[in-house]
Amino acid sequence: MAEAIPIIAWWFIDKKKAFETEQKYKETNKRIAEVILAQEQERAARQEIERKEEQERLGRQEAESREKRERLAREEAERKEELERLARQEAERKAEEERLAREQAEYKEEQERLARREAENRAEQEHLAREQAEQREAKERLARQEAEHRLEQECLTREQAERTVEQERVARQEAERKEEQARLARDLAEHNERLAQEASKKERYERELRELGVLPDRKITDADIKYARAVAGYEEGCINIALIGNRGTGKSSLINSLRGLSHTDRDAAEVGEAETTLRRKKYKDKNHKNVVWYDIPGSGTRGVSAFNYYYNNDLYAYDKIVFIHSKILTESDLRVLKLCQYRGQSWISVRSKADLHIWNCKRRMGISPAEARQCYIDAVRADTATYEARSENSVPELKLTVKDYIVSDAGVLQLVTGSEPSDDPVDQLIDEAAFLEELGLSP
Repeated sequence: MAEAIPIIAWWFIDKKKAFETEQKYKETNKRIAEVILAQEQERAARQEIERKEEQERLGRQEAESREKRERLAREEAERKEELERLARQEAERKAEEERLAREQAEYKEEQERLARREAENRAEQEHLAREQAEQREAKERLARQEAEHRLEQECLTREQAERTVEQERVARQEAERKEEQARLARDLAEHNERLAQEASKKERYERELRELGVLPDRKITDADIKYARAVAGYEEGCINIALIGNRGTGKSSLINSLRGLSHTDRDAAEVGEAETTLRRKKYKDKNHKNVVWYDIPGSGTRGVSAFNYYYNNDLYAYDKIVFIHSKILTESDLRVLKLCQYRGQSWISVRSKADLHIWNCKRRMGISPAEARQCYIDAVRADTATYEARSENSVPELKLTVKDYIVSDAGVLQLVTGSEPSDDPVDQLIDEAAFLEELGLSP
């Protein structure tokens, strides 16, 4: 019995500990449920704000559409007014033609009267010839009448000549009027065609800007640029160059090479297989003291979308943008470059990791290093040719002309440090010297 008491005591202690553990577990689950509920409420609030913002944007677009319809209605009213004016001119021309027709009829009547008078004169002359011997005085009278008749004939001849000149003048005026009417019709057609072309161009331009995310309420002001430069640590008097691109394209490695550093140097940028740049980093250059480099987080990194990449990273704050990519440019990449061009910002496109791609081409195709090098260069040039075709339908202001500089980290480092070139075709220079010249750096 004495031995059973401690066993019971231990049993009660174990039960108490189990009960306390269960209470703590329930309390923990309760706190976790409260945290999850709070997070869900916060997410619902954010979604409601985004929905209201989308409704406001759609309202602005509807207002712009109404304004455009009103402008087209005004232009249609002006066109109708011009057509009415031309119709009035046509009516006046017809009235002038009717007046000339009346004058022509009167002229014909006058000719017939003169013909009748001529016949009468001939009859009178025959009568006077028969009585000439008997009526000398009548002969003199007839001579005077004939002289008057000749004078009248001369007057009629002059009037006829003047009428002919007037008819020729009226015909010239009619020809000039028709020519002027045809010219006005051509001018109206050209004006309408020009308006249609301008409207189409403006619509294409605004549509492309909307595709790029440039909305009327997202204009970048001088104050925005000043603030972004202050946040980024922009240095006046220097060339501030930002390296951007998708993750894993070798931005940090290329910055080290441009600064004449290897990856193991103390001041070198951190590099790795995964995305190492999760926030903007600034690097000064001992070899080029007037240049400041900025390593920008890669598009595709968690929390950064390609569409808003330009705005979220304040890329408008820098003097020059270098876009690093190791594969063919995607539509998202081209949109970022179009935003740079829209802003009038200098940009360069760089195809990185050339040595690695050439080595992979050699290994995959089983060809010599020199053949693999040329094969890779030809493939990149073919990719570059497709960029212009892909932006063929863009408006001239946003049409891209891309020149991809094919470089490797080792090649850039060789030029910056002045080291001996490699004999291996895999490591030989391609566009590194032209790339540095485009940056304004002497190899």
